[in-house]
Amino acid sequence: MDERMANLAEPLDGGRVDLVATQVARVWAQHRGTVYADDTGRAEPLPGGLQIVFCDRSTPHQKDGRWSLYEGLREELVARGMPAEAIRFIHDYPKPADKAQLFRDCRSGKVAVVMGSTEKMGTGTNIQDRAVALHHMDVPWRPADLEQREGRILRQGNKNPSVQIFNYVTEGTFDTVMWQTVERKARFIAQLKTGNTTDRTVADLGADELGNAAAATKAIATGDTRYVEQVQLDDDVKRLTAMQRAHSDAKARNAAERRSVAREITACQQQMTELDRVLPALAASSEAPFAMNVRGHTYRERAAAGPALVDSLRQAYVEGKRYGNTKQFEVAELRGVQVRASRMLSSDEMIATLDVPGRSRSIQAKDFTGVDAAPIGLVRRVENMVGDTANYRDELSRRHDHARTRTAELEVVADEPFEHTDELADKRRRLDTLTAQLQTSANSPEAKAKEAEHQERMDAQGRQPGWSLALNPTPALIAEYGRDELVLRAGSPSPDASRAAEHGDGRAPAGVVTATAVAGRGERAAGTGEEFTAEQHAGLREDAAVEDDGGMGAVLASFPVPATEAVRTPPQLGGTARARAQPSRGQEYGHRGDFGR
Repeated sequence: MDERMANLAEPLDGGRVDLVATQVARVWAQHRGTVYADDTGRAEPLPGGLQIVFCDRSTPHQKDGRWSLYEGLREELVARGMPAEAIRFIHDYPKPADKAQLFRDCRSGKVAVVMGSTEKMGTGTNIQDRAVALHHMDVPWRPADLEQREGRILRQGNKNPSVQIFNYVTEGTFDTVMWQTVERKARFIAQLKTGNTTDRTVADLGADELGNAAAATKAIATGDTRYVEQVQLDDDVKRLTAMQRAHSDAKARNAAERRSVAREITACQQQMTELDRVLPALAASSEAPFAMNVRGHTYRERAAAGPALVDSLRQAYVEGKRYGNTKQFEVAELRGVQVRASRMLSSDEMIATLDVPGRSRSIQAKDFTGVDAAPIGLVRRVENMVGDTANYRDELSRRHDHARTRTAELEVVADEPFEHTDELADKRRRLDTLTAQLQTSANSPEAKAKEAEHQERMDAQGRQPGWSLALNPTPALIAEYGRDELVLRAGSPSPDASRAAEHGDGRAPAGVVTATAVAGRGERAAGTGEEFTAEQHAGLREDAAVEDDGGMGAVLASFPVPATEAVRTPPQLGGTARARAQPSRGQEYGHRGDFGR
């Protein structure tokens, strides 16, 4: 985003803040004279459109004095001629009443630019009336957050015929990884919402997310396009491997289903054969007088058969307590078909079946044990079970035909090969070759010489491992290393200063600055550790008069700087910036003053 967020020097090209400020100022100049009408059609008193700027990775008014993107953008916009009072931060309005007033100001034209985070300026922010442009200074991690942002401008009630949305991306940075992550998540969510699930499986969005991000970051950091290609090939191989695994799983499921369908066909055929044997007799007995045999006694009246059937079910119920559904008891016989029952201990019911293929029936215990027992009703239920065998034969025929059709469908795709086999093999080969090349390059004499050169530059600048983290220490880091150690890590004296100290005068060579501090525009900041040549400091005397820096918030002093004091200190450590030079503005001076206290 911006080096100043990490207590480093201002980007030479102005960075993203400069680019966003240029775009915002251009849109402001283009629409500052636009007149909007109220609900009655009359022109509103104030002209001008509204621009919305979203930024989640920086907040204004840092308690530790650190520079923020919000304040940096406002300074750039004011420098381009925009009124400071027309630039507002949502963070300055924590109370609901204050926030509501800010929204009214945005709708009335008093505000030209409003900046905020997705959380603070998402749902409930109704400022779309004059919104003419929206700027994504950064990108959130979730597609829903991106949708919420753009919902502030792309909504009913916007009085502009067209609007602009700006996305800011820095080439060769982690922005690429973040936008790709949002894109992948958005496609996955859209697939689920629309029901467009053409694939049998969907990739796990969280699978090795950290590893992918780290690999992409390495590719970006090195600038070697081969690392970018390695990341892309690795992603492709993982994706194709997952597809191949899904294809193998689908084949295994296909084979299992074919075995299950084959068993279904066999079972249907066996039951249909048995029913075809008994159905003629059952059809002939359908017109015969009623006769039910219950435990050796034949009853020709339903009224007499009912109580006997109830007693038979009760006996089976009691005896079934020992066996559960593992044993069936004969409870009656009707039209040559035996009726059997087994007890379900978990649900306190009897399951009635026939000794010929047919549907089973559930009989609740209260139907034959309680005072509400209905003997005649039980007899009718048994009659219906026996009479339904013909319908069950038709159902078996339909199940049999469906199973045969399903078998034919499964056999068509059973032996289909994985269509991306060649592509997967090729990309695996390319990935293995490229990985071997990168490993060889990393251990080559050229790579080792480059690493040694880098270490030499670090040593020359007095930077120890972790120096950039020491510029932005967390409370845990301060507790672990201590303030003094972090000061040294953040920026130790340069070799020139050390050599001067060895000569006994305790000072750096004339005109050499061993540490700098950037106080620009009255902001407190830490030093950057840059060095400047003697020519840039020519003419400055050690006892030079102290004077103001033309409103820049810096106090000027002279050179040389004692080598023992040439240490820049982050504001979190409450330290002192000892020297400063700003040749880019034609000013050549040093300064000393306390920062971050």
